Amino acid sequence: MPGPVEDYREAAARCARLGEGVARLAALVRGWRVDAHIAPGPVAAAVVEQLALTAADLQIAAAEMADIGRECWQRAVQSDRRPR
Repeated sequence: MPGPVEDYREAAARCARLGEGVARLAALVRGWRVDAHIAPGPVAAAVVEQLALTAADLQIAAAEMADIGRECWQRAVQSDRRPR
């Protein structure tokens, strides 16, 4: 039966994978070229602005997932050091 160390390690790995995936999505959104799909004008400008905001939100979420992953890893290390 897995204990807290294994649970924290698994959570750390999941958070790392999620964070990496979200960071890739942020890069994809940042790199999307509106001019290839929408004619120039106010609609295109609004889409570009929304994409920039979305990319920023995704990057923040990726950083938060990385922080959570590090915290889970630290808890795994701390739990592993406790006497049983």
